Amino acid sequence: MTETDPYIDRRMAPAGPGPKHTDVSVRALLLVMDLASVGILVWLTSHEVSMAYGAVIAVLQPFVFREKSLYWRHSEVYRTIGRQVGALLTAYLTIFVIFCVVTFVAQGFGSRPHPDKLLMLFGGIVALNVCIRLAFALLLRISGGGPAPGYIVLGTSPRAQMIAEAIANEPRMKFVGYVRDPNEPPPQTISREQIIGSVDALGDSVLMSDASHVVVVLDSRPVGELLSILDHVAAMSVIGFIYNDNFNIIRQRYKSRSIGGFTVVALDDRRRQPLDAALKRVMDIVVSLSVITLFAPFFPFLALAIKLDSPGPIFYVSDRVRNPRGETFKFYKFRSMRTQRGDEGQERKKSFERFSTGAGLDKEFSKVIPTGAVTLVGRLLRKSSLDELPQIVSVLRGDMSIVGPRPCTTDEFPHYKPWQKKRFGAKPGLTGLWQVVARSKTSLDEQAILDIYYARHRTVWFDLEIIIKTVPVVLYGKGAA
Repeated sequence: MTETDPYIDRRMAPAGPGPKHTDVSVRALLLVMDLASVGILVWLTSHEVSMAYGAVIAVLQPFVFREKSLYWRHSEVYRTIGRQVGALLTAYLTIFVIFCVVTFVAQGFGSRPHPDKLLMLFGGIVALNVCIRLAFALLLRISGGGPAPGYIVLGTSPRAQMIAEAIANEPRMKFVGYVRDPNEPPPQTISREQIIGSVDALGDSVLMSDASHVVVVLDSRPVGELLSILDHVAAMSVIGFIYNDNFNIIRQRYKSRSIGGFTVVALDDRRRQPLDAALKRVMDIVVSLSVITLFAPFFPFLALAIKLDSPGPIFYVSDRVRNPRGETFKFYKFRSMRTQRGDEGQERKKSFERFSTGAGLDKEFSKVIPTGAVTLVGRLLRKSSLDELPQIVSVLRGDMSIVGPRPCTTDEFPHYKPWQKKRFGAKPGLTGLWQVVARSKTSLDEQAILDIYYARHRTVWFDLEIIIKTVPVVLYGKGAA
């Protein structure tokens, strides 16, 4: 901590076992109970089929439950009733889909389980585990639910003080104190005892308190610095949240939760393992091959329509940026615009420059397209997103993924701010979070924040969620231009 800061209370001492230690024990107990629900049903049915398929469910459960916040991080869900039932049913729906795929594949190897037995096994596991979970939640409520989790608020602005007051008034939350931002003016309405540290020594503040949750406000910080602080919080052994106007696009249109009546965005540290990357690659190959099989018969007709509509090549080919270092790859689309003349190219570049600075272009329209450049067939292709189909080849080659940030052109890349380039931390994709959350109605900053959020939280399950949400967006042509 900063020795010269008079607002820091130095009388604090390292706390003993707090809520975070209790949470670890409870999460371990929940994991045992979840696996026990599978073991009990397998033991009751006691036949070879139930053992094999019960093992499949037992392996899937921890991974899917973790993604649904049923333990590991954001584990306070185990204290609730309604949220926990919803999360359990959603998790088991995901497991059921994978379970059906495994059953179908197993038939190719000679496995012929009776459908009734499998449904009884799966339904029994779901029913038993829901009952066990709810009984445990009720027990926690009756016993007081253990110590209330401690919350630290980063920032001392008026909004930070309102959030702190709301936390202090919640019976199941404990307000630990403020962590002061030197960039903010000295707080006049906060006592010296309430400030437990400085942002520059956040780790010390967490270690010396019993806090298990951190709410980042920091109204005075620019986005680049804010993202670095969020990375630091997400990597710590705390549950992190952000309440800041720069992240309104996420909390208004995507994932959010309420703390003391304030809608905040949850943070998480998604350190990808080799298995995560391997699963994502397998999904990319399977989905792209399926799309090619489905749409390949239509490719000759699309190519003929493009050639008859306007002179020029069938495909539009350009160099696109693949990572924050500016490395490029070849990007393919069905041509939807007339062959570009020099003045049109310059108009597009200038339009993006205006868009990137938020000047001279409507904030609610981010696709900068020269007037009259799109052909008649091109309008239909763009409206249905069929112009994107050739990018499936890039997915098979490994240059792109099904889900990821949209790749930018080499002309656009220099106009990105350093913090915005963090959006390229994930492999470019056919679809992404901002395409399904807001489509074209976003500013460049909002697009970057949504892409950075995805890059920090990407998992196979997150990808599946985005793919599912992409389908109605494409079918209805929502936001396409």
